[in-house]
Amino acid sequence: MLKRDKGLDVLDKHKLQNKKIPFSETFAAMQALRFMWTYGTGKIAPERLQQSMRILLDRPEMADLVIADLARWKDWSLQDKLMKMYGEGEYNVPSVKRAIVRYMLVSSKDVTNGGGGAVAIPPHAANGQKLLDELRKKDPKTVSEAERFFVVP
Repeated sequence: MLKRDKGLDVLDKHKLQNKKIPFSETFAAMQALRFMWTYGTGKIAPERLQQSMRILLDRPEMADLVIADLARWKDWSLQDKLMKMYGEGEYNVPSVKRAIVRYMLVSSKDVTNGGGGAVAIPPHAANGQKLLDELRKKDPKTVSEAERFFVVP
């Protein structure tokens, strides 16, 4: 927190990008990102924290956790990348698939009320709905399972 972006650069290089680091250390680094998001009081820009968290998508064993955090943090820049990852290689596991579906669900529900009570649908919400519809056609069982216990605030 004291070093701000420079400290985050060190964390990225030595803990997040280095795939030889044990899971426990990488998980601790992810927890540090979560802590900064929640308690950092603006010391590091949200976009910078999202950038560091995105690095962890290259670790399939952490992907479901990372995707959930990025959805909570409203980082909608990953919609197309997640669609390419869906069901591919080491990401072809139920937990990652459900995390991607939930990400699309949350992104499609992230709309704002315009003037006079009208709902403004931003591009990421429209794209999220389109991609969710594609997933529903491609893998209806997983989408149904993910939606079953999903509640959007």
